[in-house]
Amino acid sequence: FFNDTATTEIYTRSLVGSVRCVQETGYQRRVHGQKRKAQIMVSWVILFAIPLLALAVNKDKVVVAINCGSPNSFKDASDVIYSEDKYFKGGVESDLGTKFSDQWPDFPDIELYQTERYTNQEALLYKLPLSKVNVDGHYVLVLKFSEVYFDSPYKKVFGINLGTKQIISDVDIFGKVGKYAPYDEYVEFDIRNRIVYVENEAVESAFSQTDSMLMVSFVRGRQDNPKINAILLVKGTLKDTDYESYTEYLKNKEKLALEKQEKLQQKRTQENEHLLESEDE
Repeated sequence: FFNDTATTEIYTRSLVGSVRCVQETGYQRRVHGQKRKAQIMVSWVILFAIPLLALAVNKDKVVVAINCGSPNSFKDASDVIYSEDKYFKGGVESDLGTKFSDQWPDFPDIELYQTERYTNQEALLYKLPLSKVNVDGHYVLVLKFSEVYFDSPYKKVFGINLGTKQIISDVDIFGKVGKYAPYDEYVEFDIRNRIVYVENEAVESAFSQTDSMLMVSFVRGRQDNPKINAILLVKGTLKDTDYESYTEYLKNKEKLALEKQEKLQQKRTQENEHLLESEDE
């Protein structure tokens, strides 16, 4: 975008909304007009920049990653490969979220939130395979959701179980983040002597001794059907997940949404100006 005779300042916006300036050395601007032109173009870059801070996951700690509701695998920004949808019992796949691509925020790996598996039965079960040799350790279960159907809170409310224990109750995706937005839940647990512990409490039926499977279910609650968009299981701590970056994203979500609207409005304005120019010709 910039003249190579100018010292240009390129701004990039990170996921958390911070702005940093990187100066690229070159020949000094020879006239003030060039400086003004560069400033205008920098403003365009700021307006149209997408979040460049990836949600870093330690891929070496990943045990299972599933692209729920999709027949395709997906490689995220951390080089974690989410497999096609598998290890489930029951439910129906849906790609409804892919039909509204212009509604989603600029967010790394947003494709993971655009397909889902849901059920109109009492529960949807995933049996996640763990190591049969060295299974004991600390884990983080990352559950990824989005709302693509309802336009208000309390329309879809369900629970999440680990074995017989409800680890999260009254999940209301729209109530948390609205429509067409990523919503993640992080659940820490331990396995000791092949028994699952949540907050140091032993959980029954959470781990299958015979085939070394972790039992995660999404259960019907007060409203509508339970669902899941993607699953990530890490053998490690929260620092091995994208927890910190995602938390920062939530803090800045409204600001990023406003920027998204500004970008769309700018795009429409440019399209209209181009159309008027074409008509004048």
